[in-house]
Amino acid sequence: MPAWLIVILSILAVVLVAFIVLMIVGGRLQKKANSQQEALASAAQTVSMLIIDKEKLKNLEQYLKNQKNHLLQFWEEQKYQIK
Repeated sequence: MPAWLIVILSILAVVLVAFIVLMIVGGRLQKKANSQQEALASAAQTVSMLIIDKEKLKNLEQYLKNQKNHLLQFWEEQKYQIK
């Protein structure tokens, strides 16, 4: 048997063993990933989020400032009317 044939058959055997090992390890990792995905799906929860619009917040702040000024004016008028 020529030496080059022995080398090629040896390389082929190593590649075949590596392929089989990778298939076994890949199958185990796939099963593990599937079980983790199922656990994640069963533990999922719905979350309600409060989104604050900055533009509306600015409008609200301006409105509150105006209301405060109106109230202060009202109390000043009332204070002078009482005296």
